[in-house]
Amino acid sequence: RSGCPAPRSKVAFRILIGALRDHVSTASKACVIGLLTAALYLPGLAHSPPHLAHDEALSALQSYSVALSGRDINGNFLPVYFVESGYGIGRDPVHVYLTALVLKIAPFSQSSIRAAAVLVGVVNVVLIFLLARRLVSREWLAWAAAMILALTPVHFIHSRLSLSVIYPLPFVTGWLLCFAIYLSLFSIYTPTLQ
Repeated sequence: RSGCPAPRSKVAFRILIGALRDHVSTASKACVIGLLTAALYLPGLAHSPPHLAHDEALSALQSYSVALSGRDINGNFLPVYFVESGYGIGRDPVHVYLTALVLKIAPFSQSSIRAAAVLVGVVNVVLIFLLARRLVSREWLAWAAAMILALTPVHFIHSRLSLSVIYPLPFVTGWLLCFAIYLSLFSIYTPTLQ
């Protein structure tokens, strides 16, 4: 049967295997980028910046209280808003709960308080790589986009502070990535930049 074309099921299987190989390759590269970013962001976390800022300390108290008892410092069980006297707008719940999760695993220290922000910074860099990989045709441009974000001073600094300013970024970048995937799946518009 050398002259006969391959059955459709075999062709579809080959396409599926090729697509899975590309996704595994991209996922492994994203893991490498995450590990490299963590290796850059984690060292000296307890010493640089040298001390906790006022807002870091207060949100750490909220997180520590939630990690211990499931209640905030006012005694409310798993609140959505963490209201404090003198700070009526409250603390960001994603920040408090993620830091509380880290404090359930690690001991209460300056570096463990800031570890949740480092995790968010690493996720930001990985998501930028995945988004750029989806949008550009050349892989080195996706690596460059991830490297630029990882080495951007404001991102580096805020990823090492336990403040809530960096926490919205993975949600925005994740939304952009999902939107790019949606557009490419339904062939409305295939965003590919040279």
